[in-house]
Amino acid sequence: MVVVVLVIFIFGAVLLGRAILSPQMREQIENNVTISPGGLPHRGRQRILILWAAIGGGHEAMAHALRCELERAGHEVVSIDGLRSMSPRFERLLRSVYRFQLEHAPWNYELLFRLVDLTPIACLIRLLSGLLFGRRLQRIIERERPDIVVSTYPLVTATLGWLRRTGRLAIPAVAVISDYGVPKLWVAPGIDRHLVLSAASAHAVQRAGSNSACVIRPPLAPAFAAVSPDRAAARRAVGIPEDAFVALVTGGAWGVGALAETVDLVISTGAFTVVVTGRNTRLRSRLERRFHGCPTVLILGWVNDMPQLLAAADCLIQNAGGVTCLEAIALGRPIILYHPIPGHGRLNARFMEQVGIARWARDADELHEMLRAMASGTLRPSTLYFESDVPASTAILTTEPLSAARSVQASPSRSLPRLLPVAASLAAAALWLTLSPGALAMTGRTLRLPITDHIPAAGEEALVVIATDPLVAGALQSQIEAWHVPATLLVDAAGARGLHPASEISFGVVESPSQRHLVSPWRRRQAVRQAVSELEAGAGASPVYFLPLPSSRERLSLTALVVAPSHTRILVMTHSEPESRPVGVIVLDTSSMTPDQAQSRLQQIFSESQSRRLRWVPLDEVSS
Repeated sequence: MVVVVLVIFIFGAVLLGRAILSPQMREQIENNVTISPGGLPHRGRQRILILWAAIGGGHEAMAHALRCELERAGHEVVSIDGLRSMSPRFERLLRSVYRFQLEHAPWNYELLFRLVDLTPIACLIRLLSGLLFGRRLQRIIERERPDIVVSTYPLVTATLGWLRRTGRLAIPAVAVISDYGVPKLWVAPGIDRHLVLSAASAHAVQRAGSNSACVIRPPLAPAFAAVSPDRAAARRAVGIPEDAFVALVTGGAWGVGALAETVDLVISTGAFTVVVTGRNTRLRSRLERRFHGCPTVLILGWVNDMPQLLAAADCLIQNAGGVTCLEAIALGRPIILYHPIPGHGRLNARFMEQVGIARWARDADELHEMLRAMASGTLRPSTLYFESDVPASTAILTTEPLSAARSVQASPSRSLPRLLPVAASLAAAALWLTLSPGALAMTGRTLRLPITDHIPAAGEEALVVIATDPLVAGALQSQIEAWHVPATLLVDAAGARGLHPASEISFGVVESPSQRHLVSPWRRRQAVRQAVSELEAGAGASPVYFLPLPSSRERLSLTALVVAPSHTRILVMTHSEPESRPVGVIVLDTSSMTPDQAQSRLQQIFSESQSRRLRWVPLDEVSS
């Protein structure tokens, strides 16, 4: 079935690629109106439109810093979430899929990133983004009537480049790339100027097909201009011991990556560790429980005083690069990249190591050795600096529109028709690998639910119980409550009818397997909503987790993102409970058991855990 769907998908994508370049569509593009500048070009006050996206935190942070720099120079600035304006539904889907991949299937994102970095697929994505979202973005620009439009997010940049190349946009368009690593998709032919951070980044832009790169000094938030780089004063302000070697560990605004493992390694070196988990409140709670009482760990969530934290630290340990690393460079703090996130994170690590502004620790031993050497003074950090003194605002305001000849030369359109069928086929394969049942099944790890790449602490297990019969669900709930153990109980609509109000158990919703071979997402969504309603009525609690179709691995797919209830975490289970289970997440599926059988099996699991001296912990403690 999967192979048939894949063949149909690729065939449809090839037909789409041919249809895109039909003569009728070419004529429609050529006859479209253009956007006129809000005013004639001049050297005085100008109106700048900045477009960004809330995918992670770096693109938005760069847009904010740009806005502050341009406003200080006396210009009028309008800042808009460009991706959401292009399509709110697509923005939500893209953000959900991206975060899902980073947290639960990093190998999947790495594979997709490499495929998208192929020239044919990058060309196809630029074209599709223009055809699908160009008109919406055009209306926004017409409404704001700027003199220059700036993008800090790749898909918005691709759409702007398409508008410029097709003649719909007559004002200069500038792309700001806040990473040292530059993937091909982040470069858009038609963009008048790509602002980058280094000569190596400029060469990457050139290899991607554009000669419009300009190396700049990146803008930073106003708070960094006011902070004193004095460590002692910063540590007194933050409350950090003045005589300790301090390592600042961050995982970006979303707090992704193996932060718990990183903190364990840093603590083992004797360093004082400051952890910033960003907006990941679940990760912060888990780390607070794990390192409770440890005097050398300070765990923080979202912070507004990052300048003070960086000034107080002796080094920054990061896993993606981006704006936080730029801020560390501005304050002269050494950067160590460890377990970089897949895709652009690893590309960024390679570029940053190449230009000499960061060290990349490939494994735990190397990170341990680096921190020990820094703390003892045997490893002296190199002097950090930005390669250019040209402010980003100056580069934006002095941008000259590319001539038609230069635009065509940067990306010959004659080769595009030959590449489109190949690109469409590769894009279809990439999408299948990202969203298909077979691809998700590959993320399974024998017993454990592959909801994370975090390794549980020694001697810990989390219990997940699936109940689809009301009598079984009620009996197991009473048994779990009597033991006072932190278990997670997953039920469908039928199982939820057997529950009673409880406060100590975490609940989730599980889909009921359907007898139909194909079930529409809308029918699945209605069934899940009914289960949520029954759970809230029976247990008086909202679901925390969502497990789609546990007994049918072949039908499992990321349509779960559409089906899943709001504010729940998606679990992916690929195997039922095996006979021999390692330490990790224990899954007990009672769908085919009587109440007595289910209770007996749960008692057996509990006795085995006690005999092995294992401690049951909440599911959150073994998931990031």
